[in-house]
Amino acid sequence: MGKFLMKKLVFFTAVLVGLSLPTIGSALTIDLPVSNDVVTDHWWGYYGSGGSTYPGANPNSVSHRYEPGDGYWTKTSLDFGISSLPDISEIVSAYLFLDVFTIWDDDGDNKVASITGTTDLVLYNEGTGLKDYDVTDFFKNNAVIGSTLNFNLSYDGYSGFTFGSIEGLDPAYIRITTTSTETPPLVDNPVPEPSTMVLFGAGLLGLAGTIRRKLKK
Repeated sequence: MGKFLMKKLVFFTAVLVGLSLPTIGSALTIDLPVSNDVVTDHWWGYYGSGGSTYPGANPNSVSHRYEPGDGYWTKTSLDFGISSLPDISEIVSAYLFLDVFTIWDDDGDNKVASITGTTDLVLYNEGTGLKDYDVTDFFKNNAVIGSTLNFNLSYDGYSGFTFGSIEGLDPAYIRITTTSTETPPLVDNPVPEPSTMVLFGAGLLGLAGTIRRKLKK
């Protein structure tokens, strides 16, 4: 019975120590939520023109339409507050995620909107649902800890789409992948730190050794 207990302790300790060690080639993924979004619109027609700004628009929209005599456009600005980040040199990729609710294209060229920091376009033929856009270079070149990173979404041609806002369901976010193994304060990390796990595992190994010596006696 004593030998069985000793084997169990040794096995359990080995598992804990193995889990506490970083995996070679592993990467940390951080989702940075949108902190503010604002929709701006402008309209014109036979009776004049005007525009408004909507900090609480739900959903967000980007669009452009023209008919003889009148028309309108809308644009959206997205802000991402950055409280902390891993070293910029450790960032492998950054993707902007948008949940597209509706989309339309009047001029048939498939291009609906452009996004600051990427050559990717919102395209009509990609339809609705969760879409991602590569903003890696823009993020790495412009992200500063303690500041706000801004993205503008502007219309392209006679088309438009709506997407999730911070006031509603499925708001925008940026997914950052980094080679760092340490989670910065901008995300919760309920998993025990590796150093703590190693110390705990070492303690169990010592306990197992003591039991083994007593059994030999």
